Amino acid sequence: MSQSLVSVIIPCYNAEKWVGEAIQSCLEQAYRPIEIIIIDDGSTDSSLTIIKHYGERYSDLIRYESQPNRGAPSARNRGFELSRGDYIQWLDSDDRMARGKLQCQVSILQNDKADVVTGWWKNLIEEKPGLFVEGPVREPLLTDDPVASLIDDDGWAPLSSYLMTRQTVDTVSGWNEKLTSVQDVDFILRIAMNGARFLVAQYLCGYYRRPLTATVSTRDKTVFMQNCFDIYDRVYHFYQGGGWKEEYGRMLSRRYGWLARYFFEHDRVMFERCMKQIQLFEPHYVPEGPSQLRWLTRILGYRNAEQIALWYRMTKGLVFK
Repeated sequence: MSQSLVSVIIPCYNAEKWVGEAIQSCLEQAYRPIEIIIIDDGSTDSSLTIIKHYGERYSDLIRYESQPNRGAPSARNRGFELSRGDYIQWLDSDDRMARGKLQCQVSILQNDKADVVTGWWKNLIEEKPGLFVEGPVREPLLTDDPVASLIDDDGWAPLSSYLMTRQTVDTVSGWNEKLTSVQDVDFILRIAMNGARFLVAQYLCGYYRRPLTATVSTRDKTVFMQNCFDIYDRVYHFYQGGGWKEEYGRMLSRRYGWLARYFFEHDRVMFERCMKQIQLFEPHYVPEGPSQLRWLTRILGYRNAEQIALWYRMTKGLVFK
């Protein structure tokens, strides 16, 4: 196996608690050659100090820059501009790679002629402040249709578990800097829609941190859900242009249905947009969810069933205040 350069690109914003672990997980990889490129995105904590410490100690492996706060997609794009590797590893500053990950996945990319390889991963769950425990191994399920797999919960995997060729990244023109959430889903889906060949390494490759404090998606959930709607809409039009199958409608109705349940309470305009899409696939739609909701839907229709469910939740909240 020829030893091709791997570029590890780490965007960092106020990750002083974890960025050292992320960098250490790169240094612990047996695979060489690697370069570690860290873009500090205007951190106001001690992240940059930690990054500089590692940069000075491992100057043969690490390069870093600091920029005004523009968001993780901008930092990733800048890191890619600076990179020279044949293979690209994206790593968020609060996540980690597993030992041996790069050796395993470079071998797959070279020997099996794949464009993208993902792998098994684990959550790092904060049970109490500062105490993270490993969750069970998660095995992403990818079919011959990676677009469908990637919008299914079972197909999702964090960036730490991926490795891809440089050419693959070049074909999609980088990260969307306008998105504040679901940036990884958008990026990987665009790669899949472009025809990239995906494989799964039967090997633990990455760790995904789930802290107690709010993430971007939980801080502004409505924007997160709207971004998800846009992604599902794009998938719908992608399938329309390439030969529609009935199974795509069932898959998308589940995803739009998940959004509809949230938007019924928080944004009725978006709820109606979701329902318009669902009606294309299932005119007599019955949602997934509690059996009572499904039963009410069959009797009263979905909108009325959701209204009763909302009244119940609001009344229950008042009772227990």
